[in-house]
Amino acid sequence: MKDGDGETKKAAARTGAAAGAGAGASKEAFKMNKWYPVFMWKWNLESKFCSICRNSIDEKCLECQSNSKFDDCPLTWGVCGHVFHHHCIENWLKSRNTCPLDNGPWSFAKVGK
Repeated sequence: MKDGDGETKKAAARTGAAAGAGAGASKEAFKMNKWYPVFMWKWNLESKFCSICRNSIDEKCLECQSNSKFDDCPLTWGVCGHVFHHHCIENWLKSRNTCPLDNGPWSFAKVGK
């Protein structure tokens, strides 16, 4: 019994050593020359869309998309906590001075990114 167990252990050791030697002797699968990390972020908002133009808050509003002189499309927060593209809420406020979502009186809390 002891001789049989010893032979099994020796055979297992030989195959393990051969497998390890084969993996170590081969070339690397790939080499990383440069690394460019990518970060994802999002606004901490209840809604991901501007309720006026229906575009995503992360995208430009319709006016900024059609007019190439605008590189940035700022966001505007109301005191009520709702957020819209700045150009969208500016145009909305020309006709009515209420929040488009809750119809409460509109007042600016923050403009910009």
